Parts: sequence; structure tokens; C-alpha cells
Amino acid sequence: MKKVFLLLSLCLGAAFLIAGSSKPTFLFRIHLEARKGDNPNQIVRLDLGQSYGVTALREFAEISESSLQDILLRDDGSAFLIFNPGGRTRLEALTGNNQGRLICI
Repeated sequence: MKKVFLLLSLCLGAAFLIAGSSKPTFLFRIHLEARKGDNPNQIVRLDLGQSYGVTALREFAEISESSLQDILLRDDGSAFLIFNPGGRTRLEALTGNNQGRLICI
């Protein structure tokens, strides 16, 4: 009975934390070009214009705004994205292991 009460308490506590969190003020996603062997149900086709034409991308983002630590906006309209340690590791692995494939931000 104590285990059930503890599990229920943890679940309710997590639900309150998630429900009380604020929504992100922006969306940031990095998608990777799909490989031939990828599941066709997890591929999105996107027209990237004349340079690349219609390209197959993985549906689920490899990196999102949860991987960012901060954003520095400049007067000229550009921005610096500062990744948290986990985001830096994912970005390094993504770019290092997938050379020659498109990365769509």
C-alpha cells in the first residue's frame, strides 16, 4: 500500500510540475535528411526550393528549443543560439555522424 501511495504521489507531483510550466516563447527544431532505410511512416517530404527540390526529412526533430540555454539577439536582427551541454553533445554527434546529409532548421 505504501508503494502505491508513493507512486501516486510522484505521478501527481510530476503532473503539477508539467502543468505549471510555461510554454516556450518560440519553436526551434533541427530535422535531418532521411536515409533510404528509414521508416516511411516517419518521413516528411518538404520542398526546399530550386536548389534541393523535394527532400525527405525525418519527421521527429533531432534537436529542439529544450536543448538551448540562451538566445542573444543583436541589433541587426541576427541571433546567437547558446546550447546547453546536452544540446552541444547532440549537435556535435548530429553533424559529425551525418556528413553529406541535409540538416533543416
